[in-house]
Amino acid sequence: MPNRFAPWLKKIAWIICILFIALVGCVAWLAFAPLSLEPLVMESQPVENFKAAVSKVQALRAVAPPEVREECRAIILDHGRKTEHVYILMHGLTNCPAQFIQFAEMLHATGANVMIPRLPHHGYVEGLDYRQQKMTAQAMLDGAGLAVDFAHGYGEKITIVGLSVNGTVAAWLAQNRDDVDTAMIVAPFFAPAGVSGRMVSPLSRLISRLPNQLVWWDPVARADIKGPAHAYARFATHPIAAVMQVGRDVFERAENGEPPRAKRIIFVTSAVDIAINVRLVDELAAHWEKSVPSVVKHHVFPPEANIPHDSIDPAQPGSDVDFVYPRLLGWLQEAAMEN
Repeated sequence: MPNRFAPWLKKIAWIICILFIALVGCVAWLAFAPLSLEPLVMESQPVENFKAAVSKVQALRAVAPPEVREECRAIILDHGRKTEHVYILMHGLTNCPAQFIQFAEMLHATGANVMIPRLPHHGYVEGLDYRQQKMTAQAMLDGAGLAVDFAHGYGEKITIVGLSVNGTVAAWLAQNRDDVDTAMIVAPFFAPAGVSGRMVSPLSRLISRLPNQLVWWDPVARADIKGPAHAYARFATHPIAAVMQVGRDVFERAENGEPPRAKRIIFVTSAVDIAINVRLVDELAAHWEKSVPSVVKHHVFPPEANIPHDSIDPAQPGSDVDFVYPRLLGWLQEAAMEN
């Protein structure tokens, strides 16, 4: 007896097949179709004197929205004068300057001035704040470039330390600014773990074309996530695409043989970091080492140390700053002595 539903089943199967092909085609277009992006640029207007730098930093803090936490406003630890060394510490995504304060105090105790700028749209009192969705690649670079300009008034020799997304920004500064003496690039986010270099641009285009979503760091705990009170419980997707754009720009320049302009570059990664593609760090280091030998060093926290992606914030679950901070400080002091 013939199955009277067979013709309908065949039609349904064809419809599903067509919808699947259409979905794949749509995703492929979103990922691979050209995306018109403005070139990333940075204008430099160095501040040469300590008094002018202090004035500009105070003005910048004054215009920060009142909803920004006090500990999340730009932090300056200075000695009341221009010092030989100045450090710029750049915090990670959804965190704020408070992330670096303990490490900043250690650097300050060495006699250096220290600056901790705030990423755009970060540090608001409301931990579920949506404004981080507005952050762009150019805005990240503008903020970092301004910090380097101000640093000229705080110190003779400028060292930047960037974590995660700001590690990527630190890599961009190392590639493009010759007034950076040392760039310490900690766990830079060029791409998520498992994403190859050739897929970075398609993934970035796909994310930027999809709706800008706020995603829970911990989808189970959600707002009850354990961690720093000053950090957001969610991250926005478009800023992820933006920082991947910054990283891709660095790689394109390095792959074309353009040497980094920073005098010394220190990569720091962890063997157990599951948030980033560490292989891309090795690839960038190799490109730079090829164009300018002996400029790059790469330190890796061993697996037994179990250092997480955020190795800086003492309030981060799993952090071990007693292990991390002395090593970072030692590598920075070693670079300072090479100046």
